[in-house]
Amino acid sequence: MDKIIVYGNGNIAKIVYHFLKKKFDVVGFTVDKKYIIETSIEGLPLVPFENVQEKYDVSKYKMIVAIGYIQMNNVREKKYQEAKEKGYNFVNYIHPSVEIHENLKIGENNIILDHVAIQPYVKIGNSNFLWSNTTLGHGSSMENTNWITSGVVISGDVILKSKCFLG
Repeated sequence: MDKIIVYGNGNIAKIVYHFLKKKFDVVGFTVDKKYIIETSIEGLPLVPFENVQEKYDVSKYKMIVAIGYIQMNNVREKKYQEAKEKGYNFVNYIHPSVEIHENLKIGENNIILDHVAIQPYVKIGNSNFLWSNTTLGHGSSMENTNWITSGVVISGDVILKSKCFLG
């Protein structure tokens, strides 16, 4: 079971934590020092991102960035890139209710919640967030750092560029 750190301390991080803990060994949270108000979340330590690698060695821990669509997804993209520069690898969270076809191509740092329908031949880039009950139609392609809210249907063979918000 991968040991992971969650980047985030807001509602999204707290909600995603409850999904993650069923599949991963979540060991802590991290955010930029200026955003730390309390020292723990859900009983786990919250450490400053500036020196997260001192507590959580990049060779032993992975990360997932669980923050919302702040500034049209720019903040999530920036933190993902900064964590990559620190040397972290990333996990995808895909809820067990999601059927994964053998021809799905998916990057890293994606969060796909419950009852998302992903049809054959879909491509998903990095750092996307698909909330519950969305549909990605056959052959569609999603680039990076998108936010898809509950109930959205993306039809077949659609190309969704980066940093989109659909709801």
